[in-house]
Amino acid sequence: MYVIQDPTKHRPLEELQAAIAAAEKVQKQTAKLWQNYSKEVADADPMRWAIHIEQRADNKTVLADFRVIREEELLSCEAARLAYIMSFDELKAKHALLSAAVLKAIEFHDTLTNNTAKTWLKPLIENNCVVAGQLLKQEPPGNGISLERDFTGFYYLTKKLLTNAFKALNQSIVAHYRAGAEPDAVGLFVGHSLVTLYPQSFARGLPSESKGNRDERNLTFIEVPGCSMEGAEPSQSLAREWEAEWLHISCHELPPLLVALLTACEQAEDTVSKLKSREKGWVNERQYCERLVEVIERDTTSFNPTELMASQNSLRLDYESARRVVRAAVIFAEMQRARAVEKLYRAVQQLDTRGCEFKPGFNPADPARELPMRVAIINCLAADLIIRQCGHRLAKAHHELQDDLTGQHGQNAMCREFAAVEKLVRVAPTA
Repeated sequence: MYVIQDPTKHRPLEELQAAIAAAEKVQKQTAKLWQNYSKEVADADPMRWAIHIEQRADNKTVLADFRVIREEELLSCEAARLAYIMSFDELKAKHALLSAAVLKAIEFHDTLTNNTAKTWLKPLIENNCVVAGQLLKQEPPGNGISLERDFTGFYYLTKKLLTNAFKALNQSIVAHYRAGAEPDAVGLFVGHSLVTLYPQSFARGLPSESKGNRDERNLTFIEVPGCSMEGAEPSQSLAREWEAEWLHISCHELPPLLVALLTACEQAEDTVSKLKSREKGWVNERQYCERLVEVIERDTTSFNPTELMASQNSLRLDYESARRVVRAAVIFAEMQRARAVEKLYRAVQQLDTRGCEFKPGFNPADPARELPMRVAIINCLAADLIIRQCGHRLAKAHHELQDDLTGQHGQNAMCREFAAVEKLVRVAPTA
């Protein structure tokens, strides 16, 4: 069915349309997160790990790798579970708002009985209320349940892993953080990757000799009410529960900086792609030199290299300009990365000041008591992972600048053109 827009913009209808759109969006998001959570649980299922352990039972090194990767998988599973639970709670809040909007629309519908000028709105209202009703009757993806067979054991184990991972992150970020540093040259931050609990394997999957689950890992950054990686407006009823000061940086200030970093990385990679597909193929210094030599060898008396040199100089300028675009994009992305590092450092310090300790006497039947702390820690670990991944991506982009195909002729051409422009504007105009 379709939602019919009201061109006359009556408030009850506008509120209903907005509530339907918001509920549909969160419904799709929750379904996607449920699928991701289901996959993570399947990847962490002992049945999938047992065969690999049996095959390498006599190799202690590989078994040690399995322990690390297993713990990583459990952290990924917990992140996916928390993201799903948060989205499921948001969906329930959206449904409550949708129900209220439907009720207002029905009340408005009842007032149109004797209003002949607006009776044409009644079919529209009825249609949109039916659409809303279908949304409300849909079974929420997963019904908010946990898929782990031994949830209590899983919960206590991930509690230990989160505590250890956060302590390792806290130690490493203090050691690597450079207060007040600005990337005035490419490479200042590239390579200075932060280190979490498992720096050698996290985000790369199982070792080559024990590959079994998937090629690449990630941690889900959990969007909390009040802030979204996509900038969406959450429900205010849930937002109040996440306004605690100790959650502010990790759950509210980090997301926009990570979005800016990822966007800057994509832009830097896009400039590299354009350089490789265009200017890098156009400027062929060897072919140009061979043509010069070939013409000279054939007939030196009639050779006029001016046109050929001018054409190559133009290609050199385009190539050098494209290289400088890449350089600027990489530097800007590194600046974004430096800001994200600084914000992550402050988020970790903020959580560390609180003690990063879970409440004693925890009852697995009431997991909501530990939800904020778990979400904050997961988001710090996820931010660290994003920062490190972007560092590797930017290092790869910067590598494209190492080889100058023109042998610095492009740089020299740019300097000459700059000097000519400078001379042009500095010379006083004559009468």
